[in-house]
Amino acid sequence: MISLFSILCSFWITQSFLPIVDSLQVAPLKWRSGSLVSLNARSSSDRNDVLSKSSSTWKLDRRSAISVFGSLPILAVFTPTESKALAASETKSKSEVTEYSIDEFSFTIPSSWKVTSNKNGQKLKSQKIFSAIDFQSGSVITVVREPACSAQEYAQSLNSCSVVLPTGKEIFSEETIAKDVTKLLIRHDDRDNTALQGTTKLDRFDISTDRKMLDLIATTTIPSGGVYRDAMGIDRPNTIDRRVKAKSLLLSKSGDSSESPSSSILTVWLSAPLDEWGKMGTKLAQIYETIQVV
Repeated sequence: MISLFSILCSFWITQSFLPIVDSLQVAPLKWRSGSLVSLNARSSSDRNDVLSKSSSTWKLDRRSAISVFGSLPILAVFTPTESKALAASETKSKSEVTEYSIDEFSFTIPSSWKVTSNKNGQKLKSQKIFSAIDFQSGSVITVVREPACSAQEYAQSLNSCSVVLPTGKEIFSEETIAKDVTKLLIRHDDRDNTALQGTTKLDRFDISTDRKMLDLIATTTIPSGGVYRDAMGIDRPNTIDRRVKAKSLLLSKSGDSSESPSSSILTVWLSAPLDEWGKMGTKLAQIYETIQVV
């Protein structure tokens, strides 16, 4: 049963739209052969004549007008004040993210993330250059520079060299890439997961054709306390898994050999609890996609 409110709304639509249609000289509608068509009449009197003379035409009365115009979408008209508010809202949305340029990388993260370390531009030998965290989801992004040198220079250096270059071969080469990735993950655990006793296992990686850019995906498993009994009746420790994505760039000054102390690996690490990649996977994927070489 049609409610009184629906009848009043239909009456208001009819009274509001019909004068607008007449003023815009919109061609009236008629029913012919079961479908709506328009009459090309210019004036109101011409339209009335056409409608009255056509025996196969039904006049578009108030009930028909309600059914026709009631289905039209209502356009929103904004006042100057509302337009300014809308523009301010769009500006605010754009300001909800912040872009950072760290060494050779640039990326964008939500402005709500807390920057815990930003040493970009400082002459550091081997440590984190940048770090930010989202306390709500536990997501973390870090930028790490790792100087590379020969085995002899590594033995003589005092924490100034992180990566040992393979003898007679280049890092990230086809012969060494598997070991290079494994060592990269080991250094990541030593740096970020030792206190939590976490271990990271490689899922997959891709290397660019020039063998300078490495993309990897891995899983870090961290003990969460307590034990559970599996289907075999064996007690196992409770753990939390974190999904890790990283981009590594091999850097060396032009004219220097691959074993020059100036060689280094610059890596952007993005990690979050595994379930967060399901909840906010799109946002995390967008952050990772913004990581570009500048």
